[in-house]
Amino acid sequence: MNKKGGKYFYPARVPWCTARILIGLGLCGRNVENSEPVQKIAKWLLEHPNYSDGRWQSGTGEWNIWLETTALTVRALLLVGISPQKDRIQKAIKNLYDARSEWIQER
Repeated sequence: MNKKGGKYFYPARVPWCTARILIGLGLCGRNVENSEPVQKIAKWLLEHPNYSDGRWQSGTGEWNIWLETTALTVRALLLVGISPQKDRIQKAIKNLYDARSEWIQER
């Protein structure tokens, strides 16, 4: 958590940094049922301003694309117990599958 009491890890505009921390916490057995910080972090990611219509934008320019950021964020949220039935997760998964042709591309 940041010094100002936010529910993200530096910087706030980059959801994938926080998603990486959430994955680490999930792999240590923390989830939304047993950890208040995980609950707050997951809620923050679900309400992130860089989320739009089923996509989390990277917040880091073009070296990191929405596919990567969205896949990482969905993985993190599911790992800590966020329901795959949640609307934002459903939309994100649909977008990821719809973009299958872009999964492996040279940039």
